[in-house]
Amino acid sequence: DDHQRDRLVTMLGSSVSAFAHLEDLVARLSGGIGVVVVLGPSCADEGTLAMSARISAQYPNVASVLVTDELTTALLQQALRAGVRDVVTVGNDPAVLAQSVQRVALTFDQVAPAPAPAAAATAPE
Repeated sequence: DDHQRDRLVTMLGSSVSAFAHLEDLVARLSGGIGVVVVLGPSCADEGTLAMSARISAQYPNVASVLVTDELTTALLQQALRAGVRDVVTVGNDPAVLAQSVQRVALTFDQVAPAPAPAAAATAPE
């Protein structure tokens, strides 16, 4: 809902873009820049998690964090199966969400490029 989305944007600061629907995000994705998607508490349902899984499979540069009001084992399992990188309960502490987004964003930096093929060295005769 709009209130939750505005609350999350406030927590994360001005460097974020807010989308009402995952389809809106997909329409704006491009390139290999790492994108962390924060799915708000109202998005903790099977349909949204399935869409998140499809986006993660199609766009390896996208990772998601799920914010929930109440963390249950079932929700955690469902989110992890959908490829969500982190699940957090924020409550009144915006630092929890910011730390989660930072941890997930760091995973983009840890993906090493494939090594270049070794060049054949020839010794002079």
